[in-house]
Amino acid sequence: MCSGAAFTKPWAEPQTATFELRLPRGTGIRVPGRGRSSFGGQATELSRGGSWLSEWTNADVTHAISEDIAELLMELLADGIAVVGPREIRTYLSTFPDLIDIVPIAIEALRRQVPDAKVTLQVYHDPEIEDSYLLVCVRMREYSESVLEAIERAEAEFVDLLRDKGGWIQLTTDFGTAG
Repeated sequence: MCSGAAFTKPWAEPQTATFELRLPRGTGIRVPGRGRSSFGGQATELSRGGSWLSEWTNADVTHAISEDIAELLMELLADGIAVVGPREIRTYLSTFPDLIDIVPIAIEALRRQVPDAKVTLQVYHDPEIEDSYLLVCVRMREYSESVLEAIERAEAEFVDLLRDKGGWIQLTTDFGTAG
C-alpha cells in the first residue's frame, strides 16, 4: 500500500460551481453543484423573485452522486486500476463530488506519462494533521531515474482543475514492485 507524501494544498477556499437546469415548463434555475449528472430531484422551495434553488430533495441528489461514484469505480476497475478501500473512496467522493470528473483525468495523465505502471487509488489519511486526500500510487517492475519527473508532469496536466475544490488528488510512488 502506498503512503502519501507531505504537501500543501495551494488553494484554500473552495468555491461552488453552478450549472443551469431547465425544468419542463421552461423555468431556468441556477443550481449549486456539478455539471456531470442531471439530478432528477424536485425543487421543494424557491426563493421569491430570484432564480436560486434553496433546497433539493436530498435523496435524489445523493442518489445521483452515488451512481456517478459507482460508475467511476467500475470504470477504474475495468481499466485495471486497483481500488483500495472502495467504501472509503465512495465516502470521500461523496464529500467532494467535484472530484469525480477529475479522477479519470488524473489517471489518464499518469498513464500517458508512466504507461507501464500498476496504478492504485485509495484515500490517504495524513497522520500529522487532520487531512485526507485521494492518493493515486504508481508501482513498476523497474524504476528509471525519470519516474518522479514523469509523475510531476502528469500532475501538472490536471492540478489546475483542483483549484477551488475542497478535496485533493495526489500522485506518487512508494517505489514498491508491481506484481
